[in-house]
Amino acid sequence: TNGLGGYASGTIVGAITRRYHGLLIAALPAPIGRAMLVNHLSERLRFEDRTTEWLGAHGRDGRLAQAEGTQHLVEFRLEAGLPTWRYALRGIVVERSLLMPYGQNSVDITYRIIEGDQSTRLTLRPLLGFRGHDDPVDRAPLGGYTLTARDRRIEIQGEAPFPPLRLALRAPEGAFTVDDDAIADVRYLLEEHRGYEPSGPLWSPGYFRARLAPGSDVTFIASTESWETI
Repeated sequence: TNGLGGYASGTIVGAITRRYHGLLIAALPAPIGRAMLVNHLSERLRFEDRTTEWLGAHGRDGRLAQAEGTQHLVEFRLEAGLPTWRYALRGIVVERSLLMPYGQNSVDITYRIIEGDQSTRLTLRPLLGFRGHDDPVDRAPLGGYTLTARDRRIEIQGEAPFPPLRLALRAPEGAFTVDDDAIADVRYLLEEHRGYEPSGPLWSPGYFRARLAPGSDVTFIASTESWETI
């Protein structure tokens, strides 16, 4: 939680099963209130031999591969109350941690190599679906977003009344590629079991990429705060 009424919520393996699962549910001024802004982050590693591996659930071929989130996960824990994951693959161990700065509608997700000596290329694709906190999942629009990019600072403007969502990457080497993509039918199993609308779309503006090497961190940031605050 962020001390404002906003939060991040999800399953350990990254599968999205409820309408309240997301990486940034912001607490915005009235009349908006809580709003879902960042639903998911697809994470991929590419190694020197150009083979790739996914961490957790990921978007692929127009769908969200939710059942593949456990293949490399070896540990989940709360460290000082903050969620931390560890993935073991190809001779390295990657640690992923999530933090919401107190008093901000922001989320920081940090990646580091804690075992092994090889570097890899990390690709992060955010999946978005702006909607009210309690709205059914099919209320998220598939279009109607405007993207503004400058360096590694990305702004996404959705339909009124939502504020701009700002995305950034903190990394020694990194870039953003504009690559409009969408998943038209994400299934929310617990919503279906509860008798609510079980499917809805998610949209992606593109992806960040960065070199992930031992001794250096890569952090993905999503926020509704000003760039100065971020």
